[in-house]
Amino acid sequence: MRVSTRPPLKRVQVIDSAVRREPLPNARTLARELEVTPRTIQRDIEFMRDQLDAPLEFDNVRNGYYYTDPSYRLSYFQVTEGELVALLVSAHVMDQYRGTPFEEDLRKALAKISKSLPDTIEVPLDELTNYLSVLPRVQTTYDPEIFRALVRGVCHSRQVSMVYWTASRNETQTRTVDPYDLVLAPDDDWCLIGHCHLRNDIRLFKVQRVRSAVESGELFCRPAGFRARDYMAETFGTIRGDGDYHVVLRFTPAYAGLIAEKQWHAGQVLEPQPDGTLILRLHVNDLRLIKRWVMYWGPDCEVLEPEELIAMVVSDLQAVGRIYQRPGTR
Repeated sequence: MRVSTRPPLKRVQVIDSAVRREPLPNARTLARELEVTPRTIQRDIEFMRDQLDAPLEFDNVRNGYYYTDPSYRLSYFQVTEGELVALLVSAHVMDQYRGTPFEEDLRKALAKISKSLPDTIEVPLDELTNYLSVLPRVQTTYDPEIFRALVRGVCHSRQVSMVYWTASRNETQTRTVDPYDLVLAPDDDWCLIGHCHLRNDIRLFKVQRVRSAVESGELFCRPAGFRARDYMAETFGTIRGDGDYHVVLRFTPAYAGLIAEKQWHAGQVLEPQPDGTLILRLHVNDLRLIKRWVMYWGPDCEVLEPEELIAMVVSDLQAVGRIYQRPGTR
């Protein structure tokens, strides 16, 4: 592992600033200003040329350095070991979202950052790749052009006309929507929040279910004070309803520790019990997704409240039981 001779940022900034003014600086005058040796300044100049692509030349007549391209702007920063590790992890995480609309822009941004780093760095990133991994998850497929149309609508307050597929009814409809916000939901799906003119209400749409999206030519005014975080505050997942349910769940000792490890809902309250069980309390405005979540844990999760949720879970369990009671089913 080699050690970088990367000069301090402040010294490079002083050199850059001096080169842009008269009289032109040389190694000796810069050395006096920075209280280093002329040899150190020479190394800094070489670094700026080689690593930062600085168009620095020496003017023999004026006895100083100047930029052959005055429009050049310094692109230089120093990073810590932790920041370099974060950069590596972000590159891995980006692979998790391969095929999303921002993939190309993210790759370009990371390439620019990487180019700004020296060839020799103090952290062996090639070795770290053996120890830091992001395993692929279930990936959602997006149409980049549809996604970009929605982004433009949100950013410029432009109404969009979109064809949307509703999964529960397996049907498509044309919706005129004032797009307020794009959010990355807890289930890793991008969602659009906006006023739906068909329903005359603010609705949430999963981006992967938008079959087409074009601007209608109309502008809209986003409601003052609207915040996606507030709109999603009492949702569990990406289904938002109009109810108000106080949900109380009890987890067995075998799963109490696992549930306590994560924040499953912004407003959750955890209550460890003397017998090792764990009570989880939260408020939601729709029971459909939390019903599925409860059933995921099987007999290790018991619904204590509300009665509506208990009835939904029992009904689904009975339906599953009937499937496996059919002749020939084992």
